Amino acid sequence: MVQGQRDNPDGRERLVRTAFVLFAEKGFDSVTVRDIAAASSVSVGLINHHFGSKDGLREAVDEFFIAQFEDAITGAATQELSTTLDPAEVIDAWIERAVLEHVDLVVINKFGKEEAQGRGLRSVIAEALIAEIPLIIGVSEHNLDDFLAFAGESAIRMKPDVEAITAWCRNAIERRAHGRCEPGLPSVEREA
Repeated sequence: MVQGQRDNPDGRERLVRTAFVLFAEKGFDSVTVRDIAAASSVSVGLINHHFGSKDGLREAVDEFFIAQFEDAITGAATQELSTTLDPAEVIDAWIERAVLEHVDLVVINKFGKEEAQGRGLRSVIAEALIAEIPLIIGVSEHNLDDFLAFAGESAIRMKPDVEAITAWCRNAIERRAHGRCEPGLPSVEREA
């Protein structure tokens, strides 16, 4: 992207960036297309023109988020967010909102050193636990004690078996949909 374009993004890009910030701050359901259009200094019709609907805009924001996240991971972030917040804070807020509003199950690759020390995705995990959203988290033996101290009695240890984990996930999602958040499948006792 050319520097001048970054300083003065077109209407589509302004809509995506503004929606990204508003969704992170207020949540998808609390933001109207009029809010987004007004904050972007464009007409409401431009949202329909570029995205077809608010849901289409949300898909574009999700793609933007993924690109920002990938750029942050690789250290190649080239786009600036139109906010005074630190981009990492906006991404954290977006993840937390997504966890609380848009998912039936959270899968996290690992509870590692960062999470054991109170950093990393620990706050996202905590938000999901508080919201009683089922979680699947990979935990090494090295970090297991820290994870169990953090998760308490809400942790269920399972064998690394694809069929068992898939069944647990399906059961957890179904029980959550019916207002019963406890997945109810047998756990694997921790080995001494």
